Amino acid sequence: MLLDCFYGCSGITQITSNLTIPPTIYNNSFYGVNKNIPVYVPCEYVGAYLNVQYWKPSDGGFTNYQCAVQVEPSSNSAVVTFPVIDNAETYTLLIFGDENHTDIIQELRLDANGNIIGKQMLSCTVSGLEASSQYYYSLTPYNADEYMITVFAGDFATTAATFVPVTNITNVPTIAVAGVSLTLKGTVIPSNATNQTILWSVKDAGTTGVNINGNEFLALSKGTAVVTATIPNGSEIGEDYAKDFNIIVSNVGIDNITSPQIVIFPNPTNGQLRIENYGIVVEDYSIFSPIGQLIMQGKLHNEATTISVSTLEKGIYYLKIADKTLKFVKQ
Repeated sequence: MLLDCFYGCSGITQITSNLTIPPTIYNNSFYGVNKNIPVYVPCEYVGAYLNVQYWKPSDGGFTNYQCAVQVEPSSNSAVVTFPVIDNAETYTLLIFGDENHTDIIQELRLDANGNIIGKQMLSCTVSGLEASSQYYYSLTPYNADEYMITVFAGDFATTAATFVPVTNITNVPTIAVAGVSLTLKGTVIPSNATNQTILWSVKDAGTTGVNINGNEFLALSKGTAVVTATIPNGSEIGEDYAKDFNIIVSNVGIDNITSPQIVIFPNPTNGQLRIENYGIVVEDYSIFSPIGQLIMQGKLHNEATTISVSTLEKGIYYLKIADKTLKFVKQ
């Protein structure tokens, strides 16, 4: 209860109350105090102060009620606006994940000098929050001696995140080798799609005898397999995004062929790879990593061509010419 402790205090420039129930006062409790000074009260209880005897303007009470702390949340951040407190040098803003104020999500220390002189409200943005979540805050101003002046506390909820649908999946491997595990992966378009987890499945194994375990693709023999990449709730909530991809499976090493006979040497190689392809005038060639990533490509001319693979890391690679796949080792 406030009696006449502020009687005649004409020097008061602002009042802050954290009470959700306006305290009882008399008609002379704030006698002589300017009734137009800002009175900061919990936002949701401004109406309560405006309707309580001697607090309300019609009883000669205050006329300039303002929210002590205003929070404008989005899906992953919140803008916190609060009043400048007389004699405050610093402010500490705590964001909690629980109502008991034990789980601190973020702590911000705000300086209150120079650039804020004359302002009535300050503002800061708290980022890194989760969408559609409840949070609690406390805001504490301190004076120059690090003594707490008051404490503002409340809660807010972040809004639901804006759903961004998947429009495409690219960069999925298109070649595999029988008996060699291939890690399936892809690039989700757009990069900020809300859901991006890809689930892989076999749509048509063909002659490959392929099996997918998680994102590992393992075929037993050559052929073409069709796999499906599915992103749950990718198109919209309740509707998956799915796209099919063809993966060509070749046998390890040189296929059994009679003509033309393709020869590569030296194998292993330190930098130069000689390709002799008798009977083939012009053919494209491609070099793939063991996981099916295209490393380099070019054209073969006449019956023999030497290409440089000196920039490749040490390891096993696959040279593909037409429907033939040859394995070589870079030392």
